Amino acid sequence: MNLVVVRGRLTRDPSLKESSGGTAICSFSLAINEKYKDKEKVHFFDVTAFGSLAENIKKYLEKGSEILIEGKLNYEKWTGKDGTERTRIGIIANRAEFIGWKEKKESEGEPAKDEAPEEEAGDIPF
Repeated sequence: MNLVVVRGRLTRDPSLKESSGGTAICSFSLAINEKYKDKEKVHFFDVTAFGSLAENIKKYLEKGSEILIEGKLNYEKWTGKDGTERTRIGIIANRAEFIGWKEKKESEGEPAKDEAPEEEAGDIPF
């Protein structure tokens, strides 16, 4: 079973692209604070979302926004230009809850809403 649930804040504004098949793909980085006794540690993860979930993350969230992500871990391995092997663990989001959500400036879209949308991804293209 590959399931992860994390809560954190976006470290940058989400970026939105479209696949060759027309599926929306949103990428962002998430900072997760872990407190243990008197110490605090911050973990950073790259997160990818697809479809309507990707579009809503781009539409409603920005750097500093808090989000709860449910998804799966994605392990990547590649060789860098300098010949060293590199690895990264990211998260593929299947569902998200926008925490403490406020819509971006009203001039950018619809009027502000009282509740944050809860999104689930449709078909993930892989």
